[in-house]
Amino acid sequence: MSHLRETLPEWAKEMIALYESDSANQFILYGNIYDRFLFEAGSEAVHGSLVDFLKRVLMPQFDVILITILATGSE
Repeated sequence: MSHLRETLPEWAKEMIALYESDSANQFILYGNIYDRFLFEAGSEAVHGSLVDFLKRVLMPQFDVILITILATGSE
């Protein structure tokens, strides 16, 4: 993970540091969450969504990642 950690975006490195220090165990990601990521998954390069990145790279050990989309009502 240390080699992979060097290539992660700063926000991902901060999440790892907070989780490993037991300072936080829940995170809210917001902003431009629809960006696409290029990341390594095993021996191949993958182009995927934020959810793909979280599941396959940042948090593969977790069974559940909750995602909610807050929508504004239209009239």
